[in-house]
Amino acid sequence: MPQCGMLALMALISLTKAMLIKTTSGIQPDKGDKLPPFAKTFPGCGCTWQEPGWSCEGSIAFPEAMVGQPCCCCGGKQACKPDSRCSNEACLTIGVDQKKEIDAEEARLKAILGDADLAIGDLPAYKLKMSARPTGSSILAACKAKNMVPLCDGANYCGSKECYFPNCVPGQETTLPKGTFFSTPMYMLKTDIDPTQFYCAAFYGSYYGGSKSSIPHGGALTAQGMKHMWVNHVTANTVINVADMKTGKTLKSLNCQEHGWHTYCVDRKPTPRR
Repeated sequence: MPQCGMLALMALISLTKAMLIKTTSGIQPDKGDKLPPFAKTFPGCGCTWQEPGWSCEGSIAFPEAMVGQPCCCCGGKQACKPDSRCSNEACLTIGVDQKKEIDAEEARLKAILGDADLAIGDLPAYKLKMSARPTGSSILAACKAKNMVPLCDGANYCGSKECYFPNCVPGQETTLPKGTFFSTPMYMLKTDIDPTQFYCAAFYGSYYGGSKSSIPHGGALTAQGMKHMWVNHVTANTVINVADMKTGKTLKSLNCQEHGWHTYCVDRKPTPRR
């Protein structure tokens, strides 16, 4: 069989395995659930559907130029989780050209971002350096000085009426999966946002505004490993563990007092909890 024919056959086998063997998300087509797109991957790879995309594991077995490399997924943002997306050069070896989609996504992000630092769906967010260990009050003041409001860590904190979270009001530009907390990498993996940028980031976490009784543990949270912790529990000797998003193992450790803290502000009005 010619090499191109063998390549197509092996790619098809891999697609079928990825779809039929590794789908474990509980999708129920008989109840109206929409089937996800096929995982376009390589022979030797297994992909699991983890809303909102495929996550692939293993080592590539074919083609020769890719043998031994970590498995990844072709299909772009709509089909593959961020940590499993192949480069377009890799995808071209199995006949998948992502250039058009990549160009369109880059243009979309550029239009959304403007001078912002982070796109949360269609919501631009601005990264702001903090001069000292942040608290809810200092985050609020820093954003207010820029005529913005803090990005709430999660929907729990919309009741403060001092921060913004997309899920708190129907019809806003972004709907994040239920239970999303920006400070918790294990929850952020359900989104298409890279959580590794949130180590030493402090997110607003006050329940009911500025009264002392309503500000738990200083009112700010940060990522720690795959979970999170209150920022006021971070001392000069505390290390923040940066985790591998696939294995959960520690890749490196940061001292945020030395590395520097930051937070995120948005140009929106605070959102009351529904």
